[in-house]
Amino acid sequence: MTAFVPAAAAVAGSRPLRRSVGATGVSPTCRPLPTAGRGRGAAVGARRLGRPRDAHATWMVTTPAAAGSTAAAAASSPSTSPSSAPSVTSVAAAATAAASTSPSPDDDTCLYDVVVIGGGPAGLSLSAGLGERGLRTLVLDAALDKPWPNNYGVWLDELEALGLGDCTSAVWPDAVAYVRADGAPSALNRVYVRLDRHALKRRLLARCRASGAVTVRHAAAADVDVTPAAYSVVSYQDVAPALVADGDNSPGEGGGRPSRMQLVGPVRSARGAVVADATGHALRFVEMEGAAADGDGPSSLDQRGFQAAYGIEAEVESHPYAPGQMVLMDYRDDHMQGSAAERAESTAVPTFLYAMPIGPKRVFFEETSLIASPAVPFDDLKRRLHARLAHNGITVTRVLDEEYCLIPMGGPLPLRRQRVVAFGGAAALVHPATGYMVARALELADEAAGLIAEQLATAKATTIEATTAAGSVGGAATKPSSLSGQPSAPELEVDADAVAAGVWDALWSIGRRRQRDFFNFGGEYLRRLDLHTLRDFFSAFFQLPRQQWAEFLSFRLLQPSERLAFGLGVFFRTTNRVRFTITPFGAFHGRFKLLMSLLPLYPVEVPPPVKLPPLPAEME
Repeated sequence: MTAFVPAAAAVAGSRPLRRSVGATGVSPTCRPLPTAGRGRGAAVGARRLGRPRDAHATWMVTTPAAAGSTAAAAASSPSTSPSSAPSVTSVAAAATAAASTSPSPDDDTCLYDVVVIGGGPAGLSLSAGLGERGLRTLVLDAALDKPWPNNYGVWLDELEALGLGDCTSAVWPDAVAYVRADGAPSALNRVYVRLDRHALKRRLLARCRASGAVTVRHAAAADVDVTPAAYSVVSYQDVAPALVADGDNSPGEGGGRPSRMQLVGPVRSARGAVVADATGHALRFVEMEGAAADGDGPSSLDQRGFQAAYGIEAEVESHPYAPGQMVLMDYRDDHMQGSAAERAESTAVPTFLYAMPIGPKRVFFEETSLIASPAVPFDDLKRRLHARLAHNGITVTRVLDEEYCLIPMGGPLPLRRQRVVAFGGAAALVHPATGYMVARALELADEAAGLIAEQLATAKATTIEATTAAGSVGGAATKPSSLSGQPSAPELEVDADAVAAGVWDALWSIGRRRQRDFFNFGGEYLRRLDLHTLRDFFSAFFQLPRQQWAEFLSFRLLQPSERLAFGLGVFFRTTNRVRFTITPFGAFHGRFKLLMSLLPLYPVEVPPPVKLPPLPAEME
């Protein structure tokens, strides 16, 4: 799910109050995502990759908000702060500090170890990990001086495992789901939080700056030339700082529709032994399996489902939610019983409410379609949300923020034999059945940085060996360091394709590909269900042992035996309605990929289990 938008059913990892949207690092210019298939990064010239800069995969609009972001909440209940302006200003200050203290060499003359395109949570966390390993890293981010436009909802245990437990702006000690046929709530007994996106961005920028190895530029990448054998060349142009109009809190925060970025100065270029695309679902610089390079004709991208959500943060006269409790998903449809047409619509196209009470008179509401193809239109979601609120007797007195979210889910993986490495949404890290990604991207960033460092070290050692054997190591050209501008060790040319292949193979190992096949099957099954079958499925889902469903939502279940136990657990707890649909779907649709995802025929990397807080009964 997203952050401020509930993502996937029962969601996993990090529910965005804008789903996995924020891990993209793309420019905030908003564009709707076509539901038709998109091609891979269009080839420009012989071996140039790049898409139009406004081809974004998510569309979000934030309307002016008088009260801004919530303050860090106590563990018992969320609280709010009077204004988000200080947080927004501090983000801009942190970005300025990171960019102003970064060396500004002539990028054409130096060779970076890694060039990272995109400065969202995925891009900055990866860059911080690279810098802390001493790799010379260049970050190009078109929205460097702006706060990340989306909010994220995540499980507290996931943030604490990453040392980010203090990066929260609101905490709910419990979450509930209304998925039972009798309308009763299912208590989840797991702490849910609203990620403080301002604090997280400041922290990641500070890590980049402290490493002394990361150069951050407020710039937009145009294309990547992968013709040279030893490196790739990224063309980019600087972006002018956003101007804040009178009455605006800051760009991207309460200023209405974000303005289009203004490019300034000449087109520049930077060489990188590795180029990492962290621009999200737009797929500007990476190619996907089975997707036509020119974007024409049938494409594997047509197989994707879409999570769509419409949300508002609003002041209300009152609300029925208990203090310290948020609603992860509410599939009740009493508000859609006014006519036969409404009942038929509700049954055929199920949606749920995601609600975060921020105070006694302030709530974030979101109407979400877990996964569908084509996507449920925003107008339909908006109409359903307001009908639901009216039916529940909730009167909105003021809309503070309005959000639209569209997330591609499932579909193909990136090609593992391409020069540009991807991370975050561009690497298909979104949970195919829930839409969560942010927590997973933050968790994998350090591992991905380590993989890149390892592959580069191996490649450089091979180069040194070869040049030593040839007796030419002393003849290598000495060039300025990309960080200091002073003479440094000779540039060591590496096999850039081999380095990228090693990173891809480790990032999407056979074990992780089989794991994703299992989750992909789940997403494809869920998008075909009507409301009654969907409720039956999730009713059984939340009857599983808490550790088991938490591992599913947090993109665990790496062992085939764990996935088999999960599937059987749902199967034996659910209704015949689910059994009679999932069995033939598995046999005729899941087939080989589903079977292989359940058989222990390949090595897997097992992460530590999700560490959950004790249940109330366990504390007695």
